[in-house]
Amino acid sequence: MRQTNEKVEEILGINRDQFSQIVMIAQGDFRRFLLSETKDRAAILRRIFDTGRLKNFQEELKQKMLEYKRALEAGTQSFLQYANGIVCDEALESAETISAWKENPDIYRRPELMDSLETLLIFEETAISELMSELSDTRKEHEAFTTELTLIKSVNTRFDELFAKTTHRDVLLEQRQAMDDRQAKVARGVLALRNVKVFEDAFIKASANHKSAVKAAEAADTDRMGKDALFKEADGALEREKANDGEKKQLRSDIERLDGLKPKYARLGKLDTDHAAARDKIAAAETGLKKARDNETEIDGRTESLKKEADSLEGAELKIEKLVGERKDALSRVQTLDVLESNINKLRLKKEELKSLQTEFSAADAAFERVDMAFKRLEQIFLREQAGLLAAKLEAGAPCPVCGSLEHPAPAKPTAEAPSESEVDKARAKSDTARKKRDSLAGRCSLLKGETDAAETGCLAEAAEFGRLATAAETGGRPTAAQTSNSERPTDAAAQAAAESGGRLANAAAGDTGCDIETILSELPQVKSGFNVLLTGLSERIRALDKDLARRSACLSELESLDAEKKRIVNVIAQAADELNRLKIMQSSIDTERAMLRSELEFDTAEEADAALNRKKSLLKRLDAQYDKAAAARDKASSAFEQAKAVLKERLALQSEAAVQSGAALDEFNKAVCTGGFSDEADYRSALMTEKGVKDAEAEISAYHKALDIAEHDVKQLETETSGKKYIDISEHQPKLDRLNSRIEDLTKALASAQSRFDANRSAHRNIKEAISLMAGAEAQYLNYKVLSDTANGDISGKARVSFETYLQTTYFTRILRAANLRFAAMNSGRYEFKRREEPGSLRSQTGLELDVLDNYTGKARDVRTLSGGESFKASLALALGLSDIVQQTSGGVRLDAMFVDEGFGALDSESLDAAISTLEKMAGGNRAIGIISHVRELSERIDRQIFVKRGAAGSEAVVML
Repeated sequence: MRQTNEKVEEILGINRDQFSQIVMIAQGDFRRFLLSETKDRAAILRRIFDTGRLKNFQEELKQKMLEYKRALEAGTQSFLQYANGIVCDEALESAETISAWKENPDIYRRPELMDSLETLLIFEETAISELMSELSDTRKEHEAFTTELTLIKSVNTRFDELFAKTTHRDVLLEQRQAMDDRQAKVARGVLALRNVKVFEDAFIKASANHKSAVKAAEAADTDRMGKDALFKEADGALEREKANDGEKKQLRSDIERLDGLKPKYARLGKLDTDHAAARDKIAAAETGLKKARDNETEIDGRTESLKKEADSLEGAELKIEKLVGERKDALSRVQTLDVLESNINKLRLKKEELKSLQTEFSAADAAFERVDMAFKRLEQIFLREQAGLLAAKLEAGAPCPVCGSLEHPAPAKPTAEAPSESEVDKARAKSDTARKKRDSLAGRCSLLKGETDAAETGCLAEAAEFGRLATAAETGGRPTAAQTSNSERPTDAAAQAAAESGGRLANAAAGDTGCDIETILSELPQVKSGFNVLLTGLSERIRALDKDLARRSACLSELESLDAEKKRIVNVIAQAADELNRLKIMQSSIDTERAMLRSELEFDTAEEADAALNRKKSLLKRLDAQYDKAAAARDKASSAFEQAKAVLKERLALQSEAAVQSGAALDEFNKAVCTGGFSDEADYRSALMTEKGVKDAEAEISAYHKALDIAEHDVKQLETETSGKKYIDISEHQPKLDRLNSRIEDLTKALASAQSRFDANRSAHRNIKEAISLMAGAEAQYLNYKVLSDTANGDISGKARVSFETYLQTTYFTRILRAANLRFAAMNSGRYEFKRREEPGSLRSQTGLELDVLDNYTGKARDVRTLSGGESFKASLALALGLSDIVQQTSGGVRLDAMFVDEGFGALDSESLDAAISTLEKMAGGNRAIGIISHVRELSERIDRQIFVKRGAAGSEAVVML
């Protein structure tokens, strides 16, 4: 079905809605085409006459214009961005120009900025070169001075070493005599150690063995006597232990009896434990029962408090929803103010640009007048001197280009001020160039003036509309101070202040004496401030209500929890009461059994019985152990006494042998002292040294002689190296070194800073050139396409908005009206005729297809909407007939051979009805069928062929009358 409809529309050139307006004039739709706006008529004519291609062309031009506009804006943005990235020293003259430009950017002062930037780059490049040269020279000076200081330090170091080595050698020479005496002492010590010490050691060992043997014999005798006394004591102790046999028998009987009572004591202990546990459980149950009842009371109080608080917070949701709407509206107003402020600032820039461009146009116009006046003066002279100039070219026997004569008896002479043709052509070219420049600037001024006027009108309209809406919002039903709470009144006051500010803005935009955009701009901060205060107050109230809402939700949630908790507490109280009764019954049973057991037992507790049993067992065990110990001690003492007697005999023999060996070793030692060259034992001992002492002394003597040789060698070598040189104080040269280091550091920093600025500015220069190139190309294309787009789309400021397509459609529309007027005049006796409105009703909407009706009786045109019902029907019918005629004339073979009119005839008087029917009959007299759907009786009398629709019991039926 959809494809069929599309094919029908393609063939007819109209859709269903358009068909109902020009072919099928349906009941209720017969006035639609008559009363349509330009855009609605344009849609119909576009489909019928295929003018959509022009609309596409208009859109293509507009898109091209927008494309180059965006490119121009992008280039401008890049240019401003890179220009703001220029870095320079404020002390420079070019830097002052650049800084002033950055404070007040102007893309039309690009050459001035580029000149200053290029001057700055040249200056910085020169400065970098000078810094590099100075840094190189300073580093060379520093390197040479450092080398000189290094040599001085080396010589001073040699003098310091010579002093130290000489001092060290003198100290060693002072120690030479002591080392010689030490060497002689070591020789005597070695003799005593190697030749005598061995015999002394043998004597000492033999003497020690003899003393040890004497002591061993004395100890053995003492041990024998002690062992004898111990044996006698152990024998007496054993006899005493044998007297405890009766006591041990009684203890064994008591232990057996107490062991038999252990199960009863265990039962009593368990009953005591159960009694204590029952007591503790009863106390815990009573405490838990009291706590549960206290919790129940606390929950009841908390529930009542929360219910009151929740009831007091009810209604916060509706308040929040209302305030959120107010805040959204206020935020929208603030955003509208931001847009208005931005548009006004853009308008100011456009006005400044227009003023500059108008100044440039005035200069170009004056220049053209001067050049054109000079050209016209030369041209007048040239034309006046044509005869003389032509005569100057005459040749004898050659025909005159004017009269054809071969003789030239008296040729005219040019005057001295006669210009040549080339001079006139040059003057003409200058005039044409000046005219083109002036005309170009005039076009740009006109274009920019239209944009500025439209922008200013838009800003004033926006300001007035904003103020009207703000005032209407405030007076549209806000609650009074008596209806609001104290927390709401400050915000309502802020809303009132914001509305009053909006009212002042509306008054400023619609003043009787005209309005200055600057006045509106000056009002904007106060208006924005008022709405920002309003936003702040609304946000604070919403946050407060959010807290109330959250608190109410928390109260309700807590009430649910408290209800569940109370149910649980009630169950706990019942269970705790039952458990308390059970525990008291169990405790009574335990107390009865405890009393019966206590009457049967000797001790109150199992611990006391176990303690008595353990005491008896311990006593029996101790008595048995004492007897066993006494018997073992007597046997051990007897064996020890016999062993001590044998040891004493053996040690007395060893004592005698050791005495003989000690005497022989003493004789050998005395002999070695005499043969070793020592006068006596004391002389020997004073010379004696240890092996370690000998080694340490020999090593010390060898190290001394080696150190002395090295010191002598070092002194001689350093004396040779410092011969003919002197010591120099290096501290005198330090200030110069510090100055060179500081200068190098300063120059390095300055060079890095200058290089960084130069690199940044060079990059900015390159990027700015690219941006300027992009802007230049985009600007030229934008201006060209803007002129074309504005012309094609009917967007020329100050002119009626008639696009290319609408302009073409006006031609068709004029033809339609001409054809419609033929029928319309016949229907209304020549009183009315259609007339396309020439003057637009508004410059802000598309025009060109507005329709008026001319009343020939009054000679005045009026809007077709002022026609009465019957007149509107006749006008609609005539217009549809005229459109039908033109469609057939331009559709290349497509004919509309039928037309249907549904109702509308009832609004006609008899005379008008006759005129309408006559017109339809004339149309039907050819090859076209006219169908009329109506309930008007007079029509049935005028029309022969009819179809009646009758209602019956079985439904409706059609009756054809031919």
